[in-house]
Amino acid sequence: MTNRFNPPSVWATINLSDTGDPIAQVLAGEEIDLDHFVAMAGPMSNARAKNIARDPFAAAEFFHTTIRIVLEEMFGIHINARGGIDRKEGILGVVNGYVGTVEAQARGTLHLHILLWLRGAPTPRMMREALHSARFREKMAAFIRANIRAHIDGTTRENFLSTPKQFNIAYSRPEDPRLPDYPRRAAEAERRIARAVQTHDCKTHTCLKLKKGRVVCKRRAPWPTADDAWVHENGDWGPKRVYPRLNAWNPPLIQVVRCNHDMKLVTNGADTKVRTLCFLGPVQC
Repeated sequence: MTNRFNPPSVWATINLSDTGDPIAQVLAGEEIDLDHFVAMAGPMSNARAKNIARDPFAAAEFFHTTIRIVLEEMFGIHINARGGIDRKEGILGVVNGYVGTVEAQARGTLHLHILLWLRGAPTPRMMREALHSARFREKMAAFIRANIRAHIDGTTRENFLSTPKQFNIAYSRPEDPRLPDYPRRAAEAERRIARAVQTHDCKTHTCLKLKKGRVVCKRRAPWPTADDAWVHENGDWGPKRVYPRLNAWNPPLIQVVRCNHDMKLVTNGADTKVRTLCFLGPVQC
């Protein structure tokens, strides 16, 4: 892929909520009217967890069905009958190619790591040279503002944790763009979902690891804060972030999957090297 399309442009991971999403419950045998969905009609969270535990095939079917639809409808990637890719413009532009790996977390939930090659992305040499241009760095910052967020409007570092957090956020439906006032409803949904699923809490059994005699977060939290998206000449970059433990997300993707995920640009920066190593081999990252 690198020989054909140059280095990848975007790295992402998606952690679907198999115990929370109503589609998974339908696949596990629950009678739910997804066209007229009412969250309070049940089943409740304990029953949903038991349904998935009893039917791991339904959980796997939910994961692969959802990821296939995300690739086709959001990233514009369709695998045709010949085994090739039919492409259309998606939320990040046109994808030339992709490589994904599926992993099981400790509790058995499947999640995806994926690298995307975007059409029109610069070669490494072009990237190194272009990063010295303030105009190019601003174009990259504009791309970050549109596609990779790590800030909830109206929050500050001091008041973020006092913002109400909703639970069972995945047991819902995406906002319908055909109904009136969609931009406002979508913005409110993004804030609600991000607060619920993108906040990172370091725990011993999840991300804290002993490295060179120190306990550190393998996800490298807390992350740098900034009042706006930024790009440096060495390729380091970051989104607007005022609360240092808020993980980044893609706005259209979070509307649809309503679960924790991450998305990063692949540049010449240090974080890119770490993410690439994480993707390619078993390293502490």
